[in-house]
Amino acid sequence: MDSTELRRLVPHYVAVMVLVFVVVAVVDALAGIPFWAGVVIALGVGAVYRPLVVALGVAPEPWREE
Repeated sequence: MDSTELRRLVPHYVAVMVLVFVVVAVVDALAGIPFWAGVVIALGVGAVYRPLVVALGVAPEPWREE
């Protein structure tokens, strides 16, 4: 991976991290979930992000190639 591809991916990695924190915080505030449930939710959000971004057509070029 060259630096150009990395620059295209960094905003998406930041977005998925922010999304994970927001989703887990909201679910925790509403339902008072245990730690392990938060981990499962975080993994789920992380797993769904890339296919969703690709399906919406806003994925960076390195993700569209595969």
